[in-house]
Amino acid sequence: MSTQWNVRVGLDRLDEGARRSACEIIELAGGTVASDGLPCDMWLTSDPDGPPSSVRASAQVPVIVVGPAGSLRLPGDEMMLADIVASCEPSPVFSPDLIRIGCAGWQGGVGVTAIARALAQQIRSHPLPVLPQAPPPPVIVVDTAEYGPGVGAAQDVAADGIHWGDLRADETGWTGTLIDALPVRDGVKILAADCRGGPARSDTRLVRVLTSVSSRAHVVVDLGRWDEYAMRTASQCGIDALCLVGRADLDGVCTLMAGISRYAPPAVPVVIATTHGTTTQLLGSIRECGFQSIQAMQCPFRGGMPRGFAVKRMYAALRSGMERAR
Repeated sequence: MSTQWNVRVGLDRLDEGARRSACEIIELAGGTVASDGLPCDMWLTSDPDGPPSSVRASAQVPVIVVGPAGSLRLPGDEMMLADIVASCEPSPVFSPDLIRIGCAGWQGGVGVTAIARALAQQIRSHPLPVLPQAPPPPVIVVDTAEYGPGVGAAQDVAADGIHWGDLRADETGWTGTLIDALPVRDGVKILAADCRGGPARSDTRLVRVLTSVSSRAHVVVDLGRWDEYAMRTASQCGIDALCLVGRADLDGVCTLMAGISRYAPPAVPVVIATTHGTTTQLLGSIRECGFQSIQAMQCPFRGGMPRGFAVKRMYAALRSGMERAR
């Protein structure tokens, strides 16, 4: 079983010769011909008016007209079509049977990395049901920090396997072999930075990698500090739930309110985990700002790791919210 991050091309009313030529070039260019009824990243059609609106999901999806009324001739313009397919940006497609959780802090140094790892262990221990005899999907922690190690820690960086520095920026997609090659700690796979660094804020690899692995594995994304970059990454990667971590003292409450007011979380279940202080004042401030659906709970630490009972409560709240949303 492999997963590819491919451009999906819809074919509409092409004659037999044009369809055969298009299918061959789309495959050679790294794309796939979309099945009927599935969303597409671009359309090839013989109709100057484009495909019917009933099958075209968005007016922003590019349409290439093939034939006398269009800009391409097939057979004939295969190289031009290959360039078009290779330059098209595919949109994310995620499996509803897999979990994608984002984890970020509204302050620095509050244990986001530790909580991300602990949530990944919870997913591994309590996965969603799968088909009989089907192997459970792997669980991956993806560290988005530009400078490592974060999630990885020293022993993970030294471990054999793929790190961010091994992924070329010019690659357009990654197969399931990427997942198989990641380092493993306590049964959880990890993609993190080593001495070569991780994804920069302008790095296009991040969304591409997350899109690829999220279609074959449960993923916990360590987003670092909650800011515009984390908000954009969470939205682009289609997370199902978000855990925000920080302190519930006066400074922490003010920082959180400023952060989520300016960088609103995506419309997914959100759990606030406070590592210090009570949640009473925090919840009151959250409600006053109009965030009625956000849950808050305490997450004490011991020995640098979140307490097990607190992580179980967080995961239960996140999973309950995801099940209601689905």
